[in-house]
Amino acid sequence: MVELEQAPLNPTVMKTIERLRYRVTVGDVAAQSGLDLATTEREVQAIAAAVGGHLQVTETGDIAYKFPENFRDILRNKFWQLQFREWLQKIWTVTFYLIRLAFGASLLILLTLVVIGVIVSISFYKSDSSRNDNDRSFGTWFNFNPFWLFDFNSFRPGRPRYREGDRPTNFLEAVFSFVFGDGDPNRDLEARRWQSIGQVIRQHRGVVVAEQVTPFLDELGTGFSQEYEEYMLPVLVRFGGSPEVSETGQLVYRFPEVQKTATQKTRLQATEPFLKEQLWRFSNADGTLLTWAAMLGILLLILALWSAGILPGSIPARGFFRSIAQIAIGYSGFYLGVPLVRWFALMGKNDKISARNRDRQFRSIRLEEPDTQIQEKLQFAQQFAQMQSIDETNLAYTTERDLLDQEIEQRDKLDADWEKRLNESQKRQQKP
Repeated sequence: MVELEQAPLNPTVMKTIERLRYRVTVGDVAAQSGLDLATTEREVQAIAAAVGGHLQVTETGDIAYKFPENFRDILRNKFWQLQFREWLQKIWTVTFYLIRLAFGASLLILLTLVVIGVIVSISFYKSDSSRNDNDRSFGTWFNFNPFWLFDFNSFRPGRPRYREGDRPTNFLEAVFSFVFGDGDPNRDLEARRWQSIGQVIRQHRGVVVAEQVTPFLDELGTGFSQEYEEYMLPVLVRFGGSPEVSETGQLVYRFPEVQKTATQKTRLQATEPFLKEQLWRFSNADGTLLTWAAMLGILLLILALWSAGILPGSIPARGFFRSIAQIAIGYSGFYLGVPLVRWFALMGKNDKISARNRDRQFRSIRLEEPDTQIQEKLQFAQQFAQMQSIDETNLAYTTERDLLDQEIEQRDKLDADWEKRLNESQKRQQKP
């Protein structure tokens, strides 16, 4: 029985097992998921032990794992970590959504309070001017001292603070998207990279040349590092590969574990010709929503500055409205400053991404029109390209059936095979 602290929690492995129809080898899962062989083998074995999966062993010692189709339910019922993780994910999704809404709502709340402060100030100013026979000058409206921004005594406990939000599905979420964007579009880049490389290896029957992998890598090094294809070392370590050298010194790379499959009939996902990084977008929100978000931020800054300059000393709740104006100026400065900085930063990031994409695309085009050297390597690779299918009809042992019955079957099978060979030998001897 698997201990609680050893509960298999890798969702990628579970999804891959389901995608491969519940009967897999370690190489199948590694090639589909892009995970390294050590992690894949550990997780597959842990899941098999936890859900009562079966081992199927061939005469050559190759192993396939067969899982019940409801293995995810078995894991969920057996390990509290899986239940807690799913529960925590649901709680976080709702909480994060509310946070995104709160950030957008804070803009509207501040804007509303500042507008109220401006209206009250203007109304009180007109009333006070009538009683005092226009004692104030027009310049009082704009009696604004910028040094109040640094008056730390005005910030007292209990003053409102804004909240953050995220993702643009409505105006409130678009506000957060305008300020902070919508996250890294390439957050799954490494997963996509290794999945693509694993599928390329599988599509070429477990043997590849370096040029078939380079469209999915970044830096290839320079000089001897590139000449001796040192960039292939992480690929070899991850998928258990080894180099094969031709008589002319050409290198190809063979991955024995990936060549073993229990799901030969499963269609592989189509891979892109090269790994393409997505450009960063300023925001995924609708353009109209972004325009309104920017205009309201500018409006808040203008009204907050104006409000700070026209608040009469005798206005009711003057301290409250002054604090609101201070918070609104700080909020709007942050609200408009962060997107401006992001805009310039994204331009630099996208330039680097475009350059990497061009390099990978060039390598893939070179592979489409291979030169003589690449053609020789591809021909040499064909000598090692083969898949070893673990067929359920030709197993030496499986945990699905009683061991004694299998030993009897194996004995009968060996006797039949021996008798067949003996008969063939006798026939050959009888021939003149």
